[in-house]
Amino acid sequence: MALAFDAEANSGAKDSVSSVSYSHTCTGSNLILLVCCTVASANSFVVSTVKYNGVSLTLGKNENTTSGLNHTSIYYLVNPATGAHTVAVTYTGSIDAGAVTSISLTGAAQSSPIDATGSAEDTVGTGTTTANITTATANAWLIDSYFDNPGGALGSASVGSGQTSRSNIPDSVVGVVSGSSTKATTTVGAYSTTWTDTSSSPDGILSVVAIKPAVAVSFTWQQLTPAGQELPREFFDRAEVVDY
Repeated sequence: MALAFDAEANSGAKDSVSSVSYSHTCTGSNLILLVCCTVASANSFVVSTVKYNGVSLTLGKNENTTSGLNHTSIYYLVNPATGAHTVAVTYTGSIDAGAVTSISLTGAAQSSPIDATGSAEDTVGTGTTTANITTATANAWLIDSYFDNPGGALGSASVGSGQTSRSNIPDSVVGVVSGSSTKATTTVGAYSTTWTDTSSSPDGILSVVAIKPAVAVSFTWQQLTPAGQELPREFFDRAEVVDY
């Protein structure tokens, strides 16, 4: 079963908050919900809890800048409730700035959905942050969480080749930018996601996870008929599809 994009929602830029909440609508089958969080905090406050419809999500990957003041993280939940429900994120204290983006996909593996993870930091201020990742499952999708808290004037951020930008959230008040993207892969192997930022003295960080597709397995059941007996038609050539 192929992975497909379902929906995106986000909190917008948030400053001086200790929690964030907004609505996300999930539709379809074999769903997975990814919640991408970014944080700038001079007091090193980070994400404490992430919930959807009151159900806790699991941390898939996070990344911190070498200063320890800026963070990205990706949380996930398989089989989230369909319909419109609340994404609720709490922090360990009042953060300076940040944003939350939620992305739902259909056709995802419902058991051990994380295929691989990666992360990166633009430690030399080139403006380009690339996270490398090696997938172990064909046709996985990459989902990333990007954040830049530049030392100078805020510019604009953009995604690399093959990526689809799902959110791009500049915060002109504090001077930071958050974003998330998706990227479909084909064969097993090495891939990457990239964000480029035109800000002055950039310091971008990036977390990425690869999501496995659900696998459809077909079974054919055949009823053996004793000689001379006739069985109803429904006993023959039954097929079931199992996703996991």
